[in-house]
Amino acid sequence: MKLELVGFKICPFVQRVNIQIQHKAIPCTLSYLNPKELPEWLSVLSPLGKVPLLKVDDGALFAGEDFGLVDCAFAPFFMRLDLLEAAGAEPLTGDDLPRVARYRKAVVAVPAVKASIL
Repeated sequence: MKLELVGFKICPFVQRVNIQIQHKAIPCTLSYLNPKELPEWLSVLSPLGKVPLLKVDDGALFAGEDFGLVDCAFAPFFMRLDLLEAAGAEPLTGDDLPRVARYRKAVVAVPAVKASIL
């Protein structure tokens, strides 16, 4: 999996993420954007134009044993979506976002995630 951290040089949030990446020795490239000349793809990946943005080249944030902190952060949200849908809320099928739908299913299927709420 190839990671790329994208942001602005002046952004303290990008710096904080980069500090953690460097501290944990995670292989990652760092790309800085010119805030006056934003690329068109930024609005696709970050509709509000917010950074930091972590680009993952293989389309899945984790695979099996690589379950990490980002996945852990999304797990409660995905589990609550499941609970709401089970209670009758309109399901979010993910038809328009198939990668997100696959990711959601993969995260909630992790045994530790399942066991986190009894």
